[in-house]
Amino acid sequence: MKKTILFVLIFVCGLVLFLSSGCGKVIDSSNNILEPNQLIISPSKSELLVGETQQYTLSPTLDAQSISWEVVGAIGEIDAKGLFVATKEGQGEIVANYNGASVRISIKVTRIDVSTELNEAKSDIENGDIDGAYDNYNKALSKDPTNTEANFGAAMLDVLQVAIDSNTRNIAASKFNVTLPTNFNTLFKHTATTKTASILSLSSFAQATTTPAIMPSEVQEYIKKTLLPALDKALNRLAIVEANPDFKFVVTRKMSKREKDYEVDLGEVYSLDATVCLIKAMLCHVSAYNWDYFTDHPLNEPNFATLKSDGSANMEAARQAYDRMTIKWIAGINYIDAETDDQSDDIIPKFNDPALKNNCLKYLGLVKNSLENGATNIEIKPGANAIVDLKTFFSSPISDLKKFITANGIYSNNFPPDYDFTLNGLFPGFKTYDNWASFCASIK
Repeated sequence: MKKTILFVLIFVCGLVLFLSSGCGKVIDSSNNILEPNQLIISPSKSELLVGETQQYTLSPTLDAQSISWEVVGAIGEIDAKGLFVATKEGQGEIVANYNGASVRISIKVTRIDVSTELNEAKSDIENGDIDGAYDNYNKALSKDPTNTEANFGAAMLDVLQVAIDSNTRNIAASKFNVTLPTNFNTLFKHTATTKTASILSLSSFAQATTTPAIMPSEVQEYIKKTLLPALDKALNRLAIVEANPDFKFVVTRKMSKREKDYEVDLGEVYSLDATVCLIKAMLCHVSAYNWDYFTDHPLNEPNFATLKSDGSANMEAARQAYDRMTIKWIAGINYIDAETDDQSDDIIPKFNDPALKNNCLKYLGLVKNSLENGATNIEIKPGANAIVDLKTFFSSPISDLKKFITANGIYSNNFPPDYDFTLNGLFPGFKTYDNWASFCASIK
């Protein structure tokens, strides 16, 4: 009995010694036993700027697949390979975990001061110097690409810059015999004071009747090279703004020439984003098909209204833009509805009618679902429903739109036997003329 007890004691002591000898030890890739304090995160750089990235590694040589990384503090994000992106000012830590051991380093994320450039941009706008404001916003962004105020200001002017882009000016001159200015200040002064010569005036459109006709394909090329890049640039900037939940921009009375200041917050930014997305989606949509014609009867021309070689890509881009539009409008409505501050200075007010707000959210949600997931039952009015599949419509676009119309226009009756009443799957529930007739009667 004594021997048994002694044996157990020896075994337990040995087990304790064995476990304690390995407790807190780390095995490197060469099977060397390391103390936790021998683990080192490299580099040991302790200060980063917002927007900067830093690749971190754990040494000595370890099995990278067994290392997990994390960030303590809302200062940024780090991926599975140790690549850190600093996204917000503050103090935090980078933590590496390996086989039960952890090591960490302190990180401080700071932001370059661009207040001088931003204040000058505001002053420029108040004084009518839009070129100066655009220059100062871009100066600020060259120092701090993630600055939300600079991104917001630049996004607005990125879109307006289309009016003075060289491609725009070339088309205006060659096709409409209109000379556009080369800078913002002249453009705003010109359009505000010279109605007879402005590109926005009726005389400009009248001039178009005496200049060479512009082909739809030329407009599509202009959309591709000038309009879409400008819209994408603005959308990328707005995405940066939307990442800041505390974003505020004051449109002073000197800027707007109104009686009071107005506040722009994320409610307005989301709505602006949605509007830009809508414009982008429509431009992508119209660019997907061939609209050039060479006779007085384009519906008899084989290539007219057919999907272009890049048409499927344009239709998918349109679908994604429409989808983002619904997401941003939903986000904007919800943000504005949740606001608790003084709304008297907001550009977009809250819904006065909760039922109207809920209906808007409902239908935006249904459109979003149809774009993302396909067939969705949408109630047009009580007792009148339609299944709509926007995903199929955009993802598998119609190859030739002419098959849905006659040479004389839209069918009114006597449809051909193989006529696709679903419009290529857009309305999968409407397979016959009678289906359409019944639906139209139900919404009257």
